[in-house]
Amino acid sequence: MELIEDQLVINYINWYDTRGKEEDTTIVFKHANNLELSEITGPFQMEGAAHASAWLTKIPVFWQKILGGSYVSGFSGGSIISRLSVGPSAFILSPEESLLSLEEGSNIKTSALLDFDLKNMLYDKAIYGEEYVSSKPILYNKNLQNKLWTVASEVSYGFIIPDSNTYVTLGYSGGHESELGYKITQDNGYLCPGPCPSIASDAYNYIWLWRVSDLLKVKQGLLNNYDVRPYQHGKFDTISNAKIRGAAYDENGLLYLSLKQGDTIEKYKRPPLFLVYKIHID
Repeated sequence: MELIEDQLVINYINWYDTRGKEEDTTIVFKHANNLELSEITGPFQMEGAAHASAWLTKIPVFWQKILGGSYVSGFSGGSIISRLSVGPSAFILSPEESLLSLEEGSNIKTSALLDFDLKNMLYDKAIYGEEYVSSKPILYNKNLQNKLWTVASEVSYGFIIPDSNTYVTLGYSGGHESELGYKITQDNGYLCPGPCPSIASDAYNYIWLWRVSDLLKVKQGLLNNYDVRPYQHGKFDTISNAKIRGAAYDENGLLYLSLKQGDTIEKYKRPPLFLVYKIHID
């Protein structure tokens, strides 16, 4: 969700879209200060569909004209990997100029500066080479060398840090220390409903950092949007190992994270846990 000019813009996906045909991504509450009585417009279809339909974060002014938009959107999560971005994504758009005045059923134009389909997924070329035959051995970490992105990886939030060259994507990952499997029984006896690492503790919050200047190279036609690689990635330590499910970054340099069922103070209640970080620019 993002508040844009007193209107509440909401992105969403069909979590289990088996055919991969769902294109609706967005609705708009025209009066954010009166949701009960507000007119709702949409659904709209964002170019990029499930690859693009999660966060909407404001691009710092310095980068807006250079990248060709005022907001960045993206997503990687959900079920049915063939219709998802197999790696963090970044779609540039200007909702103030289009979305807020669109007619129902209209497309929301975007520019995909970071995007990975299953045939061009995010993987470490230094380990696996420029060309590979099958994605499954990499995604399931069969050789135990994959530290970048597995079938258990997902991203919940992305934003560009002001006064920097960094695009941050935050989420969850697993299976970087142990092989993954599909609907397997983990070492703690848990039967997974889908892909998961064989060792239950081999799952954690994760961060991928990208150079915005690399996204600019995609816009200039110097790179494909699936050839960009993060300059840093790894575990993102939090006081709870619960999954990052939502986030927000404000103009004061504060990053707010919500961890799914992360609060364990009460025995039978598992509400979300909210953490706040102050980001410093060196």
